[in-house]
Amino acid sequence: MKVLKKIVGNYLFWLFIVCLIIYFPLINKVAWGHDIEFHLTNMEMFTQNITKGLFNHRLFGSGIANGFGYGTFLFYPCLSYIITSLIGLALSHLGLDYLLAISYTQIMIAFLSGVTMYNLMKKVSKDNMIAFLSSAFYITSTYFLCDIYIRTAIAESLIFIFIPVIFSSLYELFFGSEYKFYLLFVIGYVGIINAHLVMSIYVTIFILILLIMNFRKVFTIKTIKKLSLASLLVLLISSPYLITILEHKLLGNYVVFDNKTMFSSGGIMYHALRLFDYVYIGNRTSNGIIVYLNYLILLSFLIVIIFHEKIFTNQREQKIYYHIALLTIIVIYISTRYFPWPLLPSFLKNIQFPWRLCTIITFLMAVIAGNIIKLINPNYRKLSLIVIVIATILFDTGIILNNHDYVSHIDNYDRSLGNDSEYLPSNIKNNLFYYRIRDQLIHTLAGVGNAKITENDVPNLLAEVNLESDSLTLELPRIYYLGYKITLKDEHNKIHKITYTEDKYGFIQITIKNNGILKVTYTGTLISNIFRIISLITIVSFPILLRYLSKRQRNLPPKS
Repeated sequence: MKVLKKIVGNYLFWLFIVCLIIYFPLINKVAWGHDIEFHLTNMEMFTQNITKGLFNHRLFGSGIANGFGYGTFLFYPCLSYIITSLIGLALSHLGLDYLLAISYTQIMIAFLSGVTMYNLMKKVSKDNMIAFLSSAFYITSTYFLCDIYIRTAIAESLIFIFIPVIFSSLYELFFGSEYKFYLLFVIGYVGIINAHLVMSIYVTIFILILLIMNFRKVFTIKTIKKLSLASLLVLLISSPYLITILEHKLLGNYVVFDNKTMFSSGGIMYHALRLFDYVYIGNRTSNGIIVYLNYLILLSFLIVIIFHEKIFTNQREQKIYYHIALLTIIVIYISTRYFPWPLLPSFLKNIQFPWRLCTIITFLMAVIAGNIIKLINPNYRKLSLIVIVIATILFDTGIILNNHDYVSHIDNYDRSLGNDSEYLPSNIKNNLFYYRIRDQLIHTLAGVGNAKITENDVPNLLAEVNLESDSLTLELPRIYYLGYKITLKDEHNKIHKITYTEDKYGFIQITIKNNGILKVTYTGTLISNIFRIISLITIVSFPILLRYLSKRQRNLPPKS
């Protein structure tokens, strides 16, 4: 009985109940959102690699991109497909539909987002009710529901977990523990980079704005050293992914780096918001994107702003919430068409849709709105808390019930290459007819001879090569990506390393001067493999650093 009372008396238990209520339709169904095919494909392809023991493979296998090996995992952050794949495998072993991994991942994201928000607000406000209300506002916000139910944007939904973690680390930097600062900063930033790289850049920009607001505290040698070391740790841990992207940008030519395909200034401005969009209850566009703010959260936010002097009684609280409110206004402005989006550098325009900034706006407003509970008589706060949370849930039930389709099982679905097939080489994009009709054979481009495939297990390939001329130039049935290892074992068992280039159609081109067995494997580039080792060393070393900081922290006097 005591254990039950302890559980029921825990705010995280009630946060879990809120999460179950609003995301209950996903228990045994998959919401057919905008990105569903893409994420199902990622999950299926990565699951295939896991079952083959190919954890480091970053190319799609057969069944997509005509079986030529597609490089989604070279460019797309790994967290979303790793989580869904592992959950999917677990479901399969339990005899359940592994596609439900999408839904269970979304429910898990919602709850963990609430937990990280709760922990942040409890730390900042020292009040469980404020922490609970802010976290409830956070996971029931309109745009969060849109990401879950309408967009099935798993990668972007994951950001909701890590934004509170990063802000918690900043609180620890200025007011708390050095040990906790490093722990939370590294976890938060590694998480957000490997969830959605573009949005991690925007989160960083807004954090820099917040730090500039506190320049007197930030621009000290001690603080800069801490931020620099923490940032270095994040970059080293994330380096295999970041280096791979950088290599392909510098040494290749891919659609994802083509500004004309990925975005246009006109498209950016179209997807930028009007202030009216934040209060108009309805779909902003024909594709169902919803950005209007939950009126109860908006009203709570405005009331707290109006009565801030009564709510925030000490100078530290006033300063924190003043800066958060100011940052909210800045982010709202940047999300609108009144901001000069066409003047931004290209890497910032890769956000494509300025309404994505609603993720950050949702967080900032929830931080402030939860404080409305301070205006209520202490004798009625618990009852008021229940009423506010229930009303907030009911406000958004229209999104849950009316704005999407459910599919309990999917036998056939289109395997998505991304909205613009963005991970293809530009040469393939410019020669789609050839790409679509090309067979799975090795094509001879120059010379006389033949190459017969004996094993074709994407991305790997074996073939017997016979020359009738001095050399033979071949086009392999593999899309050109960096990181392939190609060798030829000749008649004397000597291994020849074969260099490769990209041909005019975007496929791998090689030149061979000996008969023998051609072997193609994907190993990753030398530099990416070096940084994979560096990343592993950093991960192993990080707990040692934390242990040292923890010991040192115990010997220091508490912060005032």
